Amino acid sequence: MLSLYTSKLTPAEYGTYDFLVNLQLLIVPILTLYMEESMFRFLIDADTDNKKKNIISQTFIYVGITTFVFIIASSIICGIISYEYAIPFILYIVSCVFIGMSNALARGLSKIKLYSISNFILGFSTILLNILFITIFNLGVYGLLYSIVIANFITSIIVFIRLKIVKYVDLKRFNKKQMKDMLKYSLPLVPTNLSWFII
Repeated sequence: MLSLYTSKLTPAEYGTYDFLVNLQLLIVPILTLYMEESMFRFLIDADTDNKKKNIISQTFIYVGITTFVFIIASSIICGIISYEYAIPFILYIVSCVFIGMSNALARGLSKIKLYSISNFILGFSTILLNILFITIFNLGVYGLLYSIVIANFITSIIVFIRLKIVKYVDLKRFNKKQMKDMLKYSLPLVPTNLSWFII
């Protein structure tokens, strides 16, 4: 898709898009602390539905709270500095959190076929929306961001519906010890992955 991007976007627009993509690689790990990877790891050993519900609930509770805080904080900051790409960028971050959670959940519950199909849907819909938004509607950076946002949300919602996520998430299942154990696993992943960002 690089040839499409460079032919339809100015160097400044592509630079802005590239900057926001890289900024996402920095923000999302700090935001989620890789709890989705911890969820995947703990689900592998979960042999009962009760354990699975506890693990998934802790992850959704934690990520839900941090994502909500991010939306509020980033909305205030972007509002103060009047950043023109504030709304699509915030949606982009949230959609990346969603797709990360859905991928980890499908893998953790051993739904590999669903995981594979969802990634095909993600890739296909992203390309289709890129072509639509960039070549037909000439939306530039907005088109690139919104195509990823829509593709991420569509794919993650499909996965959540197929896995019947509602039956696994229960706010009443908050368990401090379980959350602490999961964070012990995920926290070391943050500096490890951020080092790749720095490099």
